[in-house]
Amino acid sequence: MQRASDLINVKVLDLEGGKVIGKVNDIIFSLQSGAILGISVKLPFLRRKEYLVRLRQIRSIGQDAVIIFSSDCLIEGKKPKGILNKPLMTQTGEFLGRITDLVFSKKERLVLGMEISRGFFDDLNQGRKLWPLTPEIVVGDVVLVPQNSQPLSPGKLLEQSLRLAPLSNMAENEWVSFCNRRD
Repeated sequence: MQRASDLINVKVLDLEGGKVIGKVNDIIFSLQSGAILGISVKLPFLRRKEYLVRLRQIRSIGQDAVIIFSSDCLIEGKKPKGILNKPLMTQTGEFLGRITDLVFSKKERLVLGMEISRGFFDDLNQGRKLWPLTPEIVVGDVVLVPQNSQPLSPGKLLEQSLRLAPLSNMAENEWVSFCNRRD
């Protein structure tokens, strides 16, 4: 398992020319299934422009760099709304915490779940919780999960994510990003 925050600002390299293209700015994924659509790349010297690299154009995700097949695979566009620091609540109105990170599997290329914080003292006493993704999640000003959902261990997150992965054929307007837009 890897944290999404560890991937942000990692170099993106072009396999064809071995050049540094830019840095990872975000991860674009389905909040319902965990399927990763791709990464958002920030190019040097272009302040507001972001480019999407679809997952199929990514050769590997390493600790120090993401390798893409070619710089020709950069697609200009706006990234979707983000979930970082949004409140996580049940659909009956119970506050569960704030989303502080994502955990994903490089091997399966799936987001497994959300890391949740209930505050500094709760984090010290009980640790942060890992919350699973479900098809019933709703994203707006807050992220709403079903009342009966519970935090899971890393092993259970992977198991559930593998069951949800076939749901990845969703419309692109249903994808979200990890970081929030800075418009």
